[in-house]
Amino acid sequence: MGGRWNPKGEFGAIYTSLSKETVKSEIKRSAKRKGVSSSELAPRDIVHIRVSLKKVLSLTDAKILEKVGLTKNDLIEKSWGLTQKVARVAHGLGFEAILCPSAAGKGTNLVVFLDNIPQDSYPEEVNREEFSFTRPASLSTNEKP
Repeated sequence: MGGRWNPKGEFGAIYTSLSKETVKSEIKRSAKRKGVSSSELAPRDIVHIRVSLKKVLSLTDAKILEKVGLTKNDLIEKSWGLTQKVARVAHGLGFEAILCPSAAGKGTNLVVFLDNIPQDSYPEEVNREEFSFTRPASLSTNEKP
């Protein structure tokens, strides 16, 4: 399918977030792009994973971005061209993952290239919980706000 950090048909990736708040923001952003409400993309399961990585490209430090001629805005813009180029290079150099700012706002994502990690390092499910957006209770005609 392809995405911001993996060009369609070239290599796969698992997109993860480092916090539930980032997951919520990512779902809201995805819903907006698809023209549906967030609740239409939920309920979903949030799966907490453990993964052992040795070679991660961190794109969360402004000093590192400056050294490679990038900005945070380059990484979160609507066009995926630049991020896919960065991912191609990182994947080709054997990086197992990219730590990057979430394009949905605050937070950090970890994009894991499964074909670059040893079999014994594959993500392990630690916990699973159902997630849904809560809808505000509607007020009856007899209730005052």
